Order: sequence, then C-alpha cells, then structure tokens
Amino acid sequence: MRKTKGLFDVFDGLRVYGDENAEVALIGIGSVTGAAVEALDAIRSSTRRSVKFIQLRALKPFPVGAFCDTMATVDLGIAIDQNISGQLLSLIRAETGLGNLTGIQKYDGEPYRPREIVAQVAEAFQESGVSVRA
Repeated sequence: MRKTKGLFDVFDGLRVYGDENAEVALIGIGSVTGAAVEALDAIRSSTRRSVKFIQLRALKPFPVGAFCDTMATVDLGIAIDQNISGQLLSLIRAETGLGNLTGIQKYDGEPYRPREIVAQVAEAFQESGVSVRA
C-alpha cells in the first residue's frame, strides 16, 4: 500500500458535475458518467431540487475525505450500480459509514440511458421519503 499512500496528493479521486452544494447526489463510476450528467437537468426540473453527479475515479483506495466533504450538503445520495448486487452502494457505505444513501440498479448488460436514470431516481425519491418540490 506504500504505492497508493500519496495517491490523492497528485490524483483527484472524484469529480463533481452540477451544483457543488446540491441536496441530491447521483454517484457513479465509469461508463455511467455520460448518461448521469445528461440526466441532471431532467432530474432538476422534475424534482425542483438541486442535484449533482459525483464521478468516482478511484475505488481503492477510496477517496473518503473528498467524498464525505462533497456529500456534506446532500439529503439523499443515489449510487448508480450496473450489477444486481449493488456493489458500489455497499462499498460506499462500508468506506464512509454514511446513512443517507440508496441505490438504483441495472443489470441487463446494456448501458444506462439518461431517461432510465431519471425514471429510477424518481422511484428512489418515493422509496426514500425525500420530497419532490412543487
């Protein structure tokens, strides 16, 4: 682990798209980034809440400090998983201990489309009890 000790001194472990101080955060890694960033405006319009996308650029070591700082203003974090077991959500919970997280999943081998993210985020809002503003 000596090799990774100073990694975040030279490499940013995450990138934020959208409102830095958003109330809702979508969280993902890899190929989901484009679809999630594209979905931000539709989610903002339909929920009337500020929203951002946190693109994780490293999982090991997990950027705990930067991630928790980025989540400080967030009421609800939604991990976007592309597998049946919710591995990203489980990893984030294990590494950070944050409780304001839920997840959406797609595991059919096809990439996420922005409209699918928008629809699943709406369901996540209902299930989590976070209100949509009128």
